[in-house]
Amino acid sequence: MRSHQTIRAESTSPLARALGVFLGPAAAPVRSEQEVPEFAGVGMSPLFSLSPSSSLIKHLKREGYDHLRYFVALPSQRMPRWLLPVEDGSGMLPGTEIYLPHRWAPRMLKSMVIRMANLGYVSCLWPRVLLASKGPLRLETLVREVTGVPHPIFALSLGRRASVRKLTIQVMRPRAGANTNRGHGQAPYDLLGYIKLPLADVASERVRHEAATLERLWNFPSLRKHVPRLLYAGDWNDTYVLFQSPLQGDIGPTHLNGMHEKFLNLLWNAYRIEKPGKTLIQKVGARWGKVAPLLGAKWQELGREALVRATRAINDKVLPLSVMHGDFAPWNTRVRDKDLLLFDWESADWEAPTAWDMSHFEVLTASSLGKNSGHYTFDVESGGTFFMLYLLNSVCQLCEEENHEAISYRQRLLTEQLHQS
Repeated sequence: MRSHQTIRAESTSPLARALGVFLGPAAAPVRSEQEVPEFAGVGMSPLFSLSPSSSLIKHLKREGYDHLRYFVALPSQRMPRWLLPVEDGSGMLPGTEIYLPHRWAPRMLKSMVIRMANLGYVSCLWPRVLLASKGPLRLETLVREVTGVPHPIFALSLGRRASVRKLTIQVMRPRAGANTNRGHGQAPYDLLGYIKLPLADVASERVRHEAATLERLWNFPSLRKHVPRLLYAGDWNDTYVLFQSPLQGDIGPTHLNGMHEKFLNLLWNAYRIEKPGKTLIQKVGARWGKVAPLLGAKWQELGREALVRATRAINDKVLPLSVMHGDFAPWNTRVRDKDLLLFDWESADWEAPTAWDMSHFEVLTASSLGKNSGHYTFDVESGGTFFMLYLLNSVCQLCEEENHEAISYRQRLLTEQLHQS
């Protein structure tokens, strides 16, 4: 039997925390058959093991655990980004669609996994993660109630930032009449949607906000083919769950082009309001005032100067404000039939300058992908005012995420902008 310290350490790891939320009533991980009665005896049917042995699996079956699901954590259990089902290769292949990276190293990792699955080398992926239950999981019951599908297949993705981490679950089903044997690629499965389960308090607020945003966006017919549909949202198992329809298509481009402009015009025209510039300055200033003391004297000086210049430039002007996605970036877009599709609406704002989404796209592609167009401001007439306000506003969110590298990058951009203006 393992020590209590070992159990506690495994139970609080990112992977164990995610699996506990996924399973519903969280149980500590088990490694040996002697531990099964200890946990099963208190009514906690769902269990998981990060190192399942053949003897443990046999014992679970004798104890009545009739639902056993196997996953592999990639790139590792210590640093998990995604969990793929490994019952067979064809189940793993569509699961890889939960992660469409732009960077070279993650693309190579994903390509390697796909090649192994296609060649039938799924058994080489180790160590396994085992999920066991007596009967369907609560999440499987929820999927059946929403979609009518009784036996969904799941692939899981964990966010990188612990302070805002959420579990994203790709929900699939075997296609009726299709051969799901290894080597038949992605065709045997249909994608039903994505479920989000927050793993932190800030993440819970963001998931709730995304659910409210999707519900509101669906009121605009012009946007419906571009955004996910809210299938279900509500309190669930002491947390909050969001279930949305999939957006299937090719990975989005890394440069702003006509598709981005067309979609953003649709978004801006769906909801538009005019307000005095001082309203925007006060809004950004209020958010900034909460984080500035945490960032040091240099940032406080930059923030004060940016707000002063914004006040001189737009305080008395009437501004058109509209819907902002808030994380408008290539990895949140797909392309289908020459239309841009956009998901991950958890940072949406209904009263923001139209330039902010474009600024965010270019800042993100420059910092993450090295694709710097040099056209950050999009508001030359105001001396870069909206770009400066965007930088302050985005830093407020980055402080929640504890993303210090991105905060430093924006400090450099704001310093350069103030020197140019």
